[in-house]
Amino acid sequence: MPLTKQVFRFLYYKHERRKFFRELRIRRTQNKLIQKQFNPDARNVIIFFVPGADLLTGRDNISGGVLSIASLYNESKDLSTIHDAQVIMCTFPGQPLLLKHLNFQNDITVYRTSLVFRYFHKIEKLTVHIPELFVGTMATGIEADLKKMRKIPHLHINILNQNVRLMPKPEIIDDLKNIADKVTITTAHNKYCTPDLRNYYGVPLHHYSTFASPERYKFTSYAEKANLLLLSPDDPEKNATVKELLKKEMPDLEVRVIKNLKYEEYKDLISRARWSITFGEGLDFYFIEPVFSGAVSFAIFNELFFTPPFKNLRTVYKNYTDLIGDLPNALKSLDREAVFRDQNKVEFDLCADLYSYQRYKDNIRKFYQGDYTYK
Repeated sequence: MPLTKQVFRFLYYKHERRKFFRELRIRRTQNKLIQKQFNPDARNVIIFFVPGADLLTGRDNISGGVLSIASLYNESKDLSTIHDAQVIMCTFPGQPLLLKHLNFQNDITVYRTSLVFRYFHKIEKLTVHIPELFVGTMATGIEADLKKMRKIPHLHINILNQNVRLMPKPEIIDDLKNIADKVTITTAHNKYCTPDLRNYYGVPLHHYSTFASPERYKFTSYAEKANLLLLSPDDPEKNATVKELLKKEMPDLEVRVIKNLKYEEYKDLISRARWSITFGEGLDFYFIEPVFSGAVSFAIFNELFFTPPFKNLRTVYKNYTDLIGDLPNALKSLDREAVFRDQNKVEFDLCADLYSYQRYKDNIRKFYQGDYTYK
């Protein structure tokens, strides 16, 4: 951005002045902490890119993607004997700076990329984990940092495919091959880790899965739960329709949209809820986590994310019209302890078959060993 435009924005917009002074404090803190946390002589470095802070508030935004990246970061740190690297988290270049995620429990300091390249002055090998939504702007949006990356003898760019709908086209991935000597893709869902997609993208494809697994949640029984239905925040219009419908059909049922919660508060809430509806990807955290907490989850079948067995579930519908048309009847018919327990078990078993924490850890270890699902 030209200097004159920067000055104008600083003088005209209050949030720009707040951002300037906020980031000044963040930079000073980062400069101190990096010396305490990392060895400047490291020759092998692993970077996890995350979205930056909200431009207006300076706060971090919680999402399943950010939680997943934080989990991958922690698991990668525990594998130091495998990769022998310093593992660091950075805001994607050009995004508002962030020092720490405050919406979930963690001890991860977030740094700016320019500081990383200045501090680690002997890097010979760099592995960069980049969320799929940033890949399209990587070659053009971070030129200064990209020049420093190009000078590193061994550069490995790994695309974190957390949502296949956000994946860049193969030609954009081909452009990365001109930047890095190694490009790979890792996936969060089984559905988009296949031989066909490996051939389509033209780079090695490896399945990570996610950190979600039964033992990470508080499971409560039907009798322990409140008469509460939770809605994912993905589609306000659909949520409004559901709330209006259930207010008429089931006035004693509390309906609540999940929002403005820290992750630990959210986990407590889903342990108390009897029902959950997601209007997001379908097989997402708003479906899986309530199920692992003892709830019955509803969704619309999305073939990009759900595996075929989910298509036969009583609570997974072909489309929104079918879901709305059947929802009151489904809730009433399932709202008996034995029936509810059986429905949760069917959903629980399907999810548990896909999401195992030990398998997740093993998959991450295999990645750093170069043992990819599809080479």
